[in-house]
Amino acid sequence: SEIVYDWRYGRITISILFARPMNRMSVEKAFSTNPPSTGIFYWGNYTRAPMTSLYADGAGSARFETGATITTFSKVTSMTFQMSKKDSYIDTNYTVSITKEAKDTSGNQLRFPLVFSFRTVQSYVTVYGIQTNPFHGDIDVEPLNYYSGINLTFPRRMDPVSTEAALQLNPNLNRAVLWPSENVMRIWTGGPFPSDTTITVQVDGRALDKDGVPLNENFSFWFRTAPFGVRYTSPSNAQLYVPRTDPIRISFNNYASKSSVQTAFSISPSVGGAIDYARDYYNVEYLDQIVFTPSSTLQANTKYTVTLSASAMDINGVRMKLPHSFSFITRQ
Repeated sequence: SEIVYDWRYGRITISILFARPMNRMSVEKAFSTNPPSTGIFYWGNYTRAPMTSLYADGAGSARFETGATITTFSKVTSMTFQMSKKDSYIDTNYTVSITKEAKDTSGNQLRFPLVFSFRTVQSYVTVYGIQTNPFHGDIDVEPLNYYSGINLTFPRRMDPVSTEAALQLNPNLNRAVLWPSENVMRIWTGGPFPSDTTITVQVDGRALDKDGVPLNENFSFWFRTAPFGVRYTSPSNAQLYVPRTDPIRISFNNYASKSSVQTAFSISPSVGGAIDYARDYYNVEYLDQIVFTPSSTLQANTKYTVTLSASAMDINGVRMKLPHSFSFITRQ
């Protein structure tokens, strides 16, 4: 009945000490958990006592009983089963079984099966303490984020159908919902967030967990995205010895309107050239990066200043708050 698991630590580890050296293949075949789980068996980390560490991997984090010495693997009397993350749940009853088919190294079967149970603890957040990313009240959140979208981490495993039905976004953005794990909901808005916008996310109390228990309390949080602007440039501001044939690259924090950047772009001393979206090796466009390719070689040992007026816009028509300029000096 021991409470052994808090999902902060990633995985459940089950350690067992036998009275005799065991045939490892027979023990692994006889071992099972309910709910069923997959995992990795560790043998030979210790010979007398199971690890007291929460982590099964890495001898550096394990504690050994004083005087424990491994001679050969045939003398190993203990093991740890490290359960995969996908099968490690909070607030769950687990039963571990080893049938009598398990044998020691002399071929003797267990005299009786081993069966024991434990229940894992609830999440360390409260029942209504839903965690979010971005955090509630964040400002200047990057509109363009290729990796995370909006994440809600619930303290319980949730029913996807009722939870998604209880979800509201303001403004009412396009969305698709993914579940990386049973207590994590990821909201994808179909592209970058709108720039300079307050986004509110709400899950009302109708949302059910896996046991059919409703939240019974509305949950909401908000964050505000950063204004549309320049993230970095190449050359960078005040860079020296810039190659005279290099294109000029401007990276934005959101998808940019190419036509508005063409109008807002200027370079001094003046030089002709073409403006287009950046492309990679496979000719894929990057809508957040604009490249100016000069039509002629830049002058040697010359200071150039690039200016973007505040008329530059993202693809949703949001303008930059302020103009942006940077300068560099070319090679001789």
